[in-house]
Amino acid sequence: MNNTNFANGGITDQNPMLLACLNDDTGINSTGSGVGHDITVYLDGQIINTIVLNDFFSSGEGNGCINPALADYQKGNVTYPFRNLAIGQHQLTFKVWDINNNSTTETLNFEVKDEADQHLIINRPLNWPNPLPIKHTFNLNIIVMIF
Repeated sequence: MNNTNFANGGITDQNPMLLACLNDDTGINSTGSGVGHDITVYLDGQIINTIVLNDFFSSGEGNGCINPALADYQKGNVTYPFRNLAIGQHQLTFKVWDINNNSTTETLNFEVKDEADQHLIINRPLNWPNPLPIKHTFNLNIIVMIF
């Protein structure tokens, strides 16, 4: 949501931008070749409201999706603007196919907060990377005085 740093369980506003970075060694099926072989997304288990995202796919690098080891047909990104999402918890289900008719489905849980609510909330503080690299050394001098 909104950028490549968004983590599962994160918080967003009511109008987030879905950003999906895709890569596959054989290539990504962005044309919908084959019945039901579209790039799709739906929210909160409502399969009946599935959105086809083929027209929102861009091949190559862009929008923060970088993988220089792959050719343009092997990578790409999908950007889709959601509008007026209900405040509360949501689950997004995203499905994509490669050119060999293999599919992958991923889910993302997120919370929509009211944009007028400007309170900072930290729900799950995490250190990254774990363990944190130690870059500084400290010299500790202990002086013991006996009277």
